[in-house]
Amino acid sequence: MNLKDIQDRRKADAERFANLNHDLCMICGAYGPDKRRWIMDCFYAVEEVIPEAIDLYECEGELKGQGYYLRLCKTCRGTFLDALEKAANLRRTYRGISKGPDGNVGCSEDAIIPVRINGATMWMTEAQYAEYKQNE
Repeated sequence: MNLKDIQDRRKADAERFANLNHDLCMICGAYGPDKRRWIMDCFYAVEEVIPEAIDLYECEGELKGQGYYLRLCKTCRGTFLDALEKAANLRRTYRGISKGPDGNVGCSEDAIIPVRINGATMWMTEAQYAEYKQNE
């Protein structure tokens, strides 16, 4: 994505945010009161994995520039929290195991191809990369 695309996306997101229906869950579409805001600031283009997420970079108000925003029903929020818990529990199993500085485990010397997956650099062998591209 080039700089113009990012700027265009941010302007469109500012407009989406200004016209947001606060009673509508941005993920499942549940309608009604008592939705929750979910803000993520992780220095990653969150819209790559959650296209509904609004980049707050150019949005007006107290949330301006604070990352990405979603309006969620309680069930979607619970589902997101469940996924985070599972991811954290999985990564905790790697404590005490030798890792690279980015948390990569078990990289072989043949793993010479860097592949960006959800913001993390994974090092793959040629065979792993071929399989990755086939399943992508």
